[in-house]
Amino acid sequence: MRDCWTQAARFRSQLTLVVVAGLFSAGLFVAVPEASAAAVDGGSTVPTAVALDPGRYTDTLPGGDRQGSSRYYRVDVADGVALHVVATVPVLEGDGGQNLGVTLFSPTGTRCDGGEDVSAQDGDPTLTAGAHPPAASAGADGCGAPGEVVVQVRREGDRDAGQALPVDLLVRLQPQLTDTADAPDGEQEQVSPQVGGETVDVTGADSWVRAPVLAPGTYVDEITPGATRVYAVTVGWGQRPAFTVQAAGRPGGTRLRATMTNPVQQDVTLRGTTEGDGALSASAVTGVRPQNVDAGGERAALDVAGTYYLSLRLTGGADDVGAVALGLQLDAVGTALDAPRVVGAAPATAEEAVPVEAAPSRGSSVPGWAGAGVLAVVGVGLLVLARRRRS
Repeated sequence: MRDCWTQAARFRSQLTLVVVAGLFSAGLFVAVPEASAAAVDGGSTVPTAVALDPGRYTDTLPGGDRQGSSRYYRVDVADGVALHVVATVPVLEGDGGQNLGVTLFSPTGTRCDGGEDVSAQDGDPTLTAGAHPPAASAGADGCGAPGEVVVQVRREGDRDAGQALPVDLLVRLQPQLTDTADAPDGEQEQVSPQVGGETVDVTGADSWVRAPVLAPGTYVDEITPGATRVYAVTVGWGQRPAFTVQAAGRPGGTRLRATMTNPVQQDVTLRGTTEGDGALSASAVTGVRPQNVDAGGERAALDVAGTYYLSLRLTGGADDVGAVALGLQLDAVGTALDAPRVVGAAPATAEEAVPVEAAPSRGSSVPGWAGAGVLAVVGVGLLVLARRRRS
């Protein structure tokens, strides 16, 4: 990541004509995920699968021929608990296809539902596949029953097939939770980020694995055509992730597209403008609450509190076009509610059992028009910056 203090000073010197006091003071907290993933060597067959606890891991998928290679892991899943497994690999350069798959098996080798296969598209920096089966049930036999689940992560395709491929793994176990009291139910109208204060220079990542975790606030970055920028924000129970993005001095023929995923990399349905040649602004369709998974549809991915990921992709334009300045507001709108209880757990110990990241309890004290006003000011600064860069 660029040194935020150095970059802030550079931006201040370039925007001295813009009357915005302290516009680029790096006063907000920006956390970059630490390298806390544990190295693991997965098995080569179902019987040799390596046991994993919930957490982050790194492994290597061996090179070979276009038929690919696999690594196997096993996770113990209790009754009423849902398993989430996510695998991410870099997209290799060159011609040919590149595929990634996550498949689930019973300990006896029976293939189970709930996996995913994905293929690399032009311009993708990374490839992510996941498995999100229903919660284990004591009434099921084989697949879906409590006990060990074997996870296969495999690569296929002839794109540089002989090269070993690093893989990032996420394993999460989600217990059945009680409802969150006082959380809004059902889909709601779009909300805007409600942030104010200073603007911070930040560098987005090319993957959710390395995305900087941002405090709710206003940020500036830059992006080139064909590139991806990913940012993260912590969202508590009852809160809604929301963002506004503006690209200044963007070349003609380019379009900006925004997508969002939840802590286990499931797509979040957004309400608002998520693609176009102007400013983008959107929010999740409702607040995060456990019963959203039962509601299904557009609310299903909003059942997990924790880190949500905003991905921005700039497409089109000539290859020789330089960097484009971005203005970003990112927020978790609403007051974070108390964590729900694990079904069957005593209230005194339930909070320790809920595997979610804590979100700050912060109300919506800044009016929506204030956030829009801040972004408008940032937009002026971005435009001046873009013009100065081209001159």
